[in-house]
Amino acid sequence: MAVRKKARTLKQWEPPPDYREKPGLKGFLKNLSPRMNTAEMDMVIYCDWRTRPFWQKDVDRAWRELGMTPLHARDAFEKRLIFMEIFDQAVTRAKDRTKRARQRAMPAKG
Repeated sequence: MAVRKKARTLKQWEPPPDYREKPGLKGFLKNLSPRMNTAEMDMVIYCDWRTRPFWQKDVDRAWRELGMTPLHARDAFEKRLIFMEIFDQAVTRAKDRTKRARQRAMPAKG
């Protein structure tokens, strides 16, 4: 008989009431070498997309294309890595309990 894994469910979550991003967050992220598929990596990518002249994506486009999972959003809040410019969008994502929001396709190796 095959053992079926129980799906991870997201419990109700609320943002920290006194949330403030980490001081010097942009500099911190620019000097970070994060592991793949982590909240840190997501925020490094977001920061690069917003600040590097090559990309220069606006807030909405960078956030939309990032596709952060709810678990990563929660982790980023805990580590104070969420920029205030995306606070509301990140709260919405962290609260999202749908299966589609929990899954994100990793980019294909090219």
